[in-house]
Amino acid sequence: MPTTLTVFAADLIGETTIHAFLRRSDTGVLVNAGGDQLVESPSTSGRFQITVAEAIPAVICAVGFYDGAAESAAAALFAGWLASGGTLITADYPQGGGDALQATLLDVQDTVDSISELLVGAESIALTGPVQGSKITVYVDSDYRVRSGTQIPLPVTDPGAVLSTRLNAIGMANLAFGSSRAGKSPGQITGTIASVTAAGGITTITIEMTNCGSSLVPGDYTYQIQASQTHSGQVDNEIVLSGLLVLEHRTVPAK
Repeated sequence: MPTTLTVFAADLIGETTIHAFLRRSDTGVLVNAGGDQLVESPSTSGRFQITVAEAIPAVICAVGFYDGAAESAAAALFAGWLASGGTLITADYPQGGGDALQATLLDVQDTVDSISELLVGAESIALTGPVQGSKITVYVDSDYRVRSGTQIPLPVTDPGAVLSTRLNAIGMANLAFGSSRAGKSPGQITGTIASVTAAGGITTITIEMTNCGSSLVPGDYTYQIQASQTHSGQVDNEIVLSGLLVLEHRTVPAK
């Protein structure tokens, strides 16, 4: 009996050629020969469904996403995980597996890497640590400054609104946004968190830009959201979410 899987990928809105390939995490064996196409539902929602005709084994599966109906490094887009018996594909390795499953994951990590070449850093397989957020694209004007007051929506896959509940419990005043290039000092771009809302398995974090730097070079930056909380008179700072921020030069003339 076919199984319908779901994945949220805001970066792929409108795409019609993406295919998903499932591989067992314990052996690396392909589950769905030829892959299965992602179908966006509803339109322009970033919510995609995948109908798998083959029986999905009762193990955690690694899911590779490719542009086209073949697995290749050139066509690789990103990867995710499918929990045993689950239907929602997420970026984080499923929790609750215990030491045995963690050991199994480490044993086959090299196999999965060589098959898909999609695991983007340790965040993709970490059992603890910051949540991996979606890619953000920010545009700069002719003076290479990001405008203060700019609001950026950041969608994050969040089944059960776990992240949303945590961030709201910490409080917006205790959250801060920052971004910089590799090898540069932190805080080239900073901001505050205006709101955190959850709907349909997606938590949207609205970032309000505040200190936007000057003469910023277009390219790849790392962003982080930090939570600051006071315990026993000491301020503890924790990175709760991180990801890729792409800075691009605006080509439309300013009005």
